[in-house]
Amino acid sequence: MSRPAAGTRALVTHIDKAGRTKPLANRVLIGTRNLITQRYSNKQERTRSRGSDLTKNRIVTLALGLMLFPAVVQAAQKAIIFPFDLIDITQQFELGIMPKGIAPEDKKRLALITDELTKLIKETGRYDVVDTEPIADDLEKAAPVFECNGCEDDIAKKVEADVAFISTVRKASDVLFTVSVYIRDVNKGEVTRQASSEIFGNTDAMWLRSVRYLVNRHLFPKGATQ
Repeated sequence: MSRPAAGTRALVTHIDKAGRTKPLANRVLIGTRNLITQRYSNKQERTRSRGSDLTKNRIVTLALGLMLFPAVVQAAQKAIIFPFDLIDITQQFELGIMPKGIAPEDKKRLALITDELTKLIKETGRYDVVDTEPIADDLEKAAPVFECNGCEDDIAKKVEADVAFISTVRKASDVLFTVSVYIRDVNKGEVTRQASSEIFGNTDAMWLRSVRYLVNRHLFPKGATQ
């Protein structure tokens, strides 16, 4: 048999069932193309699989990190809530008359709104409110705290508080009061935030409403991040 001339493409044929001879070129090309397509698809599938595995590994790693170090994510500053002090300016104008001290009703309401402020601050979830029972004697000696000239920071540090809430009720008359709350950075020794609200009336409900208004609308409104 003679060999094909140089530069001539050999034609490969096959015989079908009917005995007809057909070139194999198209079959070879089709088979090759299918093989290449299959290999490419397999490569893409392996790439997607590796990407999915990497994503899963990252999620698992993050979850483990949050489980192992929850204090880093959820740690809150410690806060001390000082009792409300009364600033009764009505007695300052009674010249020649000894101060009467805090009226029983006012004293009761001061304790009432101190408890309410403590509850509201806890509910914000921003602070870990410390127990003041161990320093009850210090609080009594320092009262009124707003006049103790920075001693509130020393008292706060005794219970390892980072933040101190100093609060007052200013009494201008029997029916006119101003409720104020000051947030103090214990380490810096300075007030970082404050809010005040006036009360025209003298009932438990009005005093409580004023404290709730200050916390929920001014100091820590819903949706605020700081």
